[in-house]
Amino acid sequence: MTIILKQKILEHSSKYRRSIRDLEHQAGLQSNAIHNILSDRSKNPSIDTVLKIANILQCSIDELLGREGFLPKPNSEPKDEVMFDLYLFQNICNYAMEFIEKNNLGKLALSDVIYCVEEIYKYCLNTKSSIFDQNFTQSLLEQKLIK
Repeated sequence: MTIILKQKILEHSSKYRRSIRDLEHQAGLQSNAIHNILSDRSKNPSIDTVLKIANILQCSIDELLGREGFLPKPNSEPKDEVMFDLYLFQNICNYAMEFIEKNNLGKLALSDVIYCVEEIYKYCLNTKSSIFDQNFTQSLLEQKLIK
């Protein structure tokens, strides 16, 4: 993961002629957060850090993790493009981060957290709700993250 993440950061920095410190500041990250990733001091950045880096690089988390190009399951049909609901996504991410902090789950795999956020988001879309269901969210997070 970090090789692709480093590559994206360096490409963006070079393309827009921005220093690493500028990127950290623009992303709202602590000083040296990106520098620590680039120097391998931070080999497993938090979901919050990765989200902020994705936002500043204007790319998806999948791109940062090298997950682009995944093919759909053979029996799945192409889906219509879904509009992104930033407010819903932020609320789900904030709730998940609070859950992780409250339960002292700091050593999680990033892919597990992303999976949960994505499943909650899809559930909300399927129920046509712009407000996430806290009972469903709590249950899913407990089931998938507490082992």
